[in-house]
This record gives sequence, structure tokens and C-alpha cells, in this order.
Amino acid sequence: MAMLDPGKTSKYVFWFTRVYITLFVAIFTIVVINLLVEIFLRAYESIRVGSNFVAVIHVQ
Repeated sequence: MAMLDPGKTSKYVFWFTRVYITLFVAIFTIVVINLLVEIFLRAYESIRVGSNFVAVIHVQ
């Protein structure tokens, strides 16, 4: 790094950190959204299965 031009090096570091942080935030957001969707779907499934079970008991 000592051999590189300081002006160009700071530009490379700036763009590298900008891309790195943007990718990190994007991947983190996608993972969190997928986890929330999975939690809601499992909760819905358990409620749906439970309500069908109750309906079958009342029919008999």
C-alpha cells in the first residue's frame, strides 16, 4: 500500500466499503424478511390445522 498513490487508494477503499456495506445490508434484509415470512407461515399453519381439528370434533 505504501507504493500506491494515496488519492487512488482512498477512492478504491471508499468504493470497496460502499459496495461491502450495501451487500451486507441487502443480504441481512433478505435473510430477516425470509425468517419473518417463515415464522408467520408456520404460525398460520398451526392455527389452520388446529381450527380444522376443532371443526372435526364439533361435526362428530
